[in-house]
Amino acid sequence: MILHLFKKVELPKKLPGELRGIVNKLAHINNKEEYLQEAYNLFTEKYQGNHFLIIKKFKDLFVNDIKILVSLGKYQHCMSMNYLLRAVLITSGKFTKNNIKTAFSLVWYIFPHQYLKIRVSANKWINVDLWAKSYGIKFGNYARGFNT
Repeated sequence: MILHLFKKVELPKKLPGELRGIVNKLAHINNKEEYLQEAYNLFTEKYQGNHFLIIKKFKDLFVNDIKILVSLGKYQHCMSMNYLLRAVLITSGKFTKNNIKTAFSLVWYIFPHQYLKIRVSANKWINVDLWAKSYGIKFGNYARGFNT
């Protein structure tokens, strides 16, 4: 994924069972903002970010296969978590590629960091940073500077 920090990776035609389960679990929600909040909650229960595991899990930065990403365990890189969330949101049919923008910041003013901006209505975009939740960054905000 490191080669894709500034570029979206194409989504798979079929989601792995675990991600398909998330789509099915949330299928009853019609409101886009509510759907996004619930997807955020499910993802941040399962995955988290960690500054210091970046080195230990360095090789995972190069993984592009969604089945492998799902199997990598609790710690995920920001780009990987965003890719998985994007796959679920678009597969749900409630969001399109145009509803999801990749955005960037610098954590500790040094490390590049990726988060998402997601359109939930004609005039409303929400910042979504799954990786940063483990540092107390809430839904609607994102990691930057020294806030992690």
